[in-house]
Amino acid sequence: MLASGDTISVNVDIDAIRFYYGIHGLTNCTSPESDPVWNFGVPRFLKLFAELGMSATFFVVASDLVSMSDGGAVQDLTEVKRRRQLVRSMVAQGHEVASHSFGHSYALSRKSFQDINADLQRAVDILYEVTGVPIIGFRAPGYNLSPSLIDAIEKSGAIYSSSRLPSPPYFVAKWLVMLKGALIGQPSRSIIGEIASPFLSRRPYRHREGLLELPMSVIPLLRLPAIGTFFTLYGDRGIDWLLPHLKQENWLNLEFHAIDLVDRSDAGVTQNLVSRQPDLSTSMTQKQSLFTNWLLELAQGRSNQTLKEVANNIDRSSYHLSKF
Repeated sequence: MLASGDTISVNVDIDAIRFYYGIHGLTNCTSPESDPVWNFGVPRFLKLFAELGMSATFFVVASDLVSMSDGGAVQDLTEVKRRRQLVRSMVAQGHEVASHSFGHSYALSRKSFQDINADLQRAVDILYEVTGVPIIGFRAPGYNLSPSLIDAIEKSGAIYSSSRLPSPPYFVAKWLVMLKGALIGQPSRSIIGEIASPFLSRRPYRHREGLLELPMSVIPLLRLPAIGTFFTLYGDRGIDWLLPHLKQENWLNLEFHAIDLVDRSDAGVTQNLVSRQPDLSTSMTQKQSLFTNWLLELAQGRSNQTLKEVANNIDRSSYHLSKF
């Protein structure tokens, strides 16, 4: 049974820098080997969690661990080996590695079941090959689900999804960014997705197909996003005004992205991306301080668990889960 009010889960999406160029309709100017997300963001999060004594779940895009000659995203074999070792170190340090799909297509939810299933199965096969641990968690690219995708998640062997961000303000901001890009002739590679999803439950539930969903936390006040990018934008005032509201939530599932600990001074970050991604203008040290303050305050009186541990602790017979 998932105890009420005593659990905090922290997770990190490792979305390579190319996906942020795609979101903003920009041309990717960064090679896979000089990707600041993998070169700086991921090691910094591992260091931060070690300093805080916290375990986390890392959602990994499996193509970032595969060479281009084998259909992956990385040209240099040395870089492939380095990233794979980095992922293995996550497991060695007590973190969970989960699937963020193979190719991180924002339109994955719109594809046929056969194509989705092939993508997800390849992802779990690669992640298992790298870690030696069964992959039982999944997060959808762009937070977009569909019945076919849910079926494929279950078929891949996952016991949970953590793909819902029930925050209308987040999606309004996302859609405005997409609209702006379309108006200036730089259309986003992201998609609008499910209109109803921002309004779904903030608590764990099961999809009608039976798959467990562990939604990401939002701040009860207007359902503001409780994710790393917005912690940066909220700044110090967010800790004073918003953190007390989040602290009242019965359970916490806090999402970060590896780019959250990257800034404009890091090699591979270009000015045209900084102009579209304002949190990159905040220094890494300032962001690290903000995240530390949020996490330390929110962890008080709570058990830190990976999402795998949360999912395994939920007893179907003793914990009421609504179905959607």
